Amino acid sequence: MIARTFSQLMPVLFPSWRFFMTVGPSPRVEYREKGGVWRESHPKPAHLSVGQMALRMFSNHARNTQLYAVALAERLVAAPCDHSRDELMRLVAEAHGSAGQLQFRLVFVMREGEELISEVIYTSDLFSAEAFL
Repeated sequence: MIARTFSQLMPVLFPSWRFFMTVGPSPRVEYREKGGVWRESHPKPAHLSVGQMALRMFSNHARNTQLYAVALAERLVAAPCDHSRDELMRLVAEAHGSAGQLQFRLVFVMREGEELISEVIYTSDLFSAEAFL
């Protein structure tokens, strides 16, 4: 009994470094209104006060949503499916919804020497934000 409990507790106390199969760039989700400028969909705040940091230890909906969007983007790149695309459309519409049409794209940003290289991996069709709100 104790040996079984200990064997289940060990991975929590000493996580495996082989948790991730591969490590590589993570896609960024960008959006735009029809014909507009591309912007980051769920940007990180430029500055957080100490109080905001403390509050985020207990509740951080915006960061959870951002992580969910990145997970969906990674799934969409690895194995495209309607569910991941539709969920990303919903997240973009909720965050930037307007009465117009929106579009999102997935961008890999990589460093080559001193230079940052951006590569667009996926671009969605235009979609109506109202359909996802």
